[in-house]
Amino acid sequence: YSSQTILFEDSKLWQTLRSRIKGLEGLLNDAWSVRLKKGMERIERTFSGRSVLMVAAHNDFTSWNTRVERGKVRAFDWEFAANEQLPLFDPLHFALMQMALRNEPPVKLIRTMHETLQLCLQTPDKELCYAPETQALAYLVNLCTLYLCANLEISRSSPTLVCYAEVIDRLCAA
Repeated sequence: YSSQTILFEDSKLWQTLRSRIKGLEGLLNDAWSVRLKKGMERIERTFSGRSVLMVAAHNDFTSWNTRVERGKVRAFDWEFAANEQLPLFDPLHFALMQMALRNEPPVKLIRTMHETLQLCLQTPDKELCYAPETQALAYLVNLCTLYLCANLEISRSSPTLVCYAEVIDRLCAA
């Protein structure tokens, strides 16, 4: 019921990303500034001027925020939930966050990301999986800018940021 197709530039996701990046201007080291600039360029090149499927997302969908009761999965801890997010954000977060927190090598995260994207491509609704690698990049930029805005000093040493930085770099180089 939360699915809607809207112009990417009109989405809350685009507005949030632009606002966070603007708020981080002058506060980041060169590597992060370049990384976010390249990431946003690719995201905008893919989605700008297009009507894109947007959904409500939990945005912290992990095994520790779910419980199976009577054969049904129940999700809780909704403080990061948002409307007008790309459809692959929650599956990617579920697959990658645990690995990033364990400091898994970026190559392993990339392999798992591609496996997750391949599974998502098997859905009969192809609109959910439009530009899957760019959706993955948008997920990574979204999460990293959230971490960086929350606490710049602590966030720089976050295992998630360290892992995701290299994944963003590799996606932008592709």
